[in-house]
Amino acid sequence: MKPLIHNIHINPILLNNIKIQLLGLSHYPTFKYPWIGLDEQIKETTANNFTLIGYGSLLNNYSSIKTLSNDITTLIPVIAFGVKRIYNYKAPNEIVNKYNSLDNPLCIGCLNTIFTNSINDAINGLTFELKAEEVDSLRDREKGYDLIPVVTINWKQPDDIIKICYVLSAPKEPRLNKIWVDSRILPIKKYEDLCLEGARSVSDEFLHFFHKTTYLADEKTLAVDLRI
Repeated sequence: MKPLIHNIHINPILLNNIKIQLLGLSHYPTFKYPWIGLDEQIKETTANNFTLIGYGSLLNNYSSIKTLSNDITTLIPVIAFGVKRIYNYKAPNEIVNKYNSLDNPLCIGCLNTIFTNSINDAINGLTFELKAEEVDSLRDREKGYDLIPVVTINWKQPDDIIKICYVLSAPKEPRLNKIWVDSRILPIKKYEDLCLEGARSVSDEFLHFFHKTTYLADEKTLAVDLRI
C-alpha cells in the first residue's frame, strides 16, 4: 500500500526521492526580504520566470490577480514538502483594516510557512511563474517574507517529477527592523475565508488537505478546530 501523507497516497519510491531532494535543498539560494537582486536573477534565466507557490490568499484568484498575471497555464496545484503552514504572520495595519479585524485585537494573523525539512510536514498550493516585472508588486504585498526553496510534486499526478519551487516564509528574526511573527495571535476571519474559498475552488479534496495542514500560531492546533 502507498504511504499516506494526510489524505494523499504517494508512491514509496517517489517518497524516498522526495526525502533525498529535501537533503539537497541547501544547494539552492534563499532570498531574504526584500529579495535584493531577485528581479535581475529572473531576467537572466532562460524562461525569464521564477516558480512561486501560493499557499494562502494567493490561492484565491480574486486576491492573487491584484499582484500576479495569473496565466492559467502556469497555475498548477502542487504539494510542497518540508514546510508547515501556520497563522503566525502579523498583518500590517492596512491589511487588518482592510478586513475589518478590530473586534479582537489578537485576530491579526495571516498565513506563513516555517521550514522543518520533515517529510511529514507538507502543504498544498498553486504555482505562479513570477516575472521580473512583478517582483516589486509582490515585494510590496508580502512584507517581511523571505523566499525559501521547497520540494514539490504535482497534486493531480503525485507520481510525476519532483520540482524545486519557492514559498514565502517570514522568519523569527527582524526584516525591515521588525519581527513579523507572533505565536499568540489568531487568524483574521475574512482573510481565512478568502484562503478557504481559494482552496475549495481547486477541489474538495484540496480543501481537505488544506485543513489537515494549516495550524494556528501555536504550531500545534489545526486552524479548522477553531472554526468548529
